[in-house]
Amino acid sequence: MSTYLQDQNVNVTLVEEHDLPHVWPIFHNFLPEARTTLDALTQWIKQVPSTADES
Repeated sequence: MSTYLQDQNVNVTLVEEHDLPHVWPIFHNFLPEARTTLDALTQWIKQVPSTADES
């Protein structure tokens, strides 16, 4: 999907983690990797510019 979006000139950030279950971020209280990812995601969301039509 990221390749397709990039081909459409969409700004894409892809982060792949290996040897973790597909829902591993919900285990943020047990897996340090999950906490790290949620913290990084929080920073990414804060950097995404808002649009004028958001309410």
